[in-house]
Amino acid sequence: MSENTPLFAQLSNDGNSSEPIAHGPASRVRRARAQTRRFLSSRAKHWILLALILLDVAGILTDIFIALITCELHRRDEAWVAPTQYGLTVFSLAMSCVFMVELAMSIFADGMRYFASWFHCLDAFVIVGSFAVDLVQHGLAAEIASLLVVLRLWRFVKIVQEVSVEQAEVMGELRRRVEELERQLEAHAGSV
Repeated sequence: MSENTPLFAQLSNDGNSSEPIAHGPASRVRRARAQTRRFLSSRAKHWILLALILLDVAGILTDIFIALITCELHRRDEAWVAPTQYGLTVFSLAMSCVFMVELAMSIFADGMRYFASWFHCLDAFVIVGSFAVDLVQHGLAAEIASLLVVLRLWRFVKIVQEVSVEQAEVMGELRRRVEELERQLEAHAGSV
């Protein structure tokens, strides 16, 4: 510890730094943002998001399929139609809420830099638009909702992005391993 460090200052987690740990609200926010960034870039998050997007797309396609069947076969008045469509509407709203939370976490973690990517801007537009339509999905909004269903299927493209991120991480690990094995092979060949 230096002469300028307070006597009861806590040291950083590694114990080597003489910098005191900040305890103010700003440092808590920085730590929370860093932890959120770590979670959002984790494999677990990518797999969870992939599963949620697949569920959302399945719900959308099921809703479209049921609408087509009931319209073509004139079965809108059957007992199973209204509860099934209501359940799919609630499911759709729940999924929109989850995606809104994910969007809010991303913006919290990255700040306005999140919108530097056109992909993120389009994704945010689709998420917010879908959420708004899910909230007011009756009457005139139902017509608008039918147009936004196509945009919600955009989330399927998000699956491709999530898979590509995962594959890039795997490829990076494989490249490092190959380089390590090549160094070991060269060291072994040089010693023979």
